[in-house]
Amino acid sequence: MTVMGYKATSETIYSLLTQSTALMKKVKGVYDEPPQDATGPYIVIGQLQALPGRLLSDTERKWFIDIYIWSSYNGRKEVVEIADVVEGLLPIDMWMDEFLVRSDPTSGWWEGIMTIKGYMRQRR
Repeated sequence: MTVMGYKATSETIYSLLTQSTALMKKVKGVYDEPPQDATGPYIVIGQLQALPGRLLSDTERKWFIDIYIWSSYNGRKEVVEIADVVEGLLPIDMWMDEFLVRSDPTSGWWEGIMTIKGYMRQRR
């Protein structure tokens, strides 16, 4: 279990993604908010949510971060390949909790939504 705050958790995820040569060969950027003219494929670090953890003492929080993978490739193949790389980068105390791939009818792009889960001790 990691002892870090929410900002540090987000920064850790960003560093894991951007420091991976294998991932950066597959995507054109990792963003908090992508620029209007962003070209795909790219990743957006989305919602961060923290909930009560497993301990009755309330000294633990479980957290979830959504990772959005966007691709203009015609089909889900590129999104799934990128998701495999991202999942392989996760340290032992973080894991993929959910994964959804869907077509966005507005843009015609494919979107993958990975929910990464972990636990942290509460700072008191």
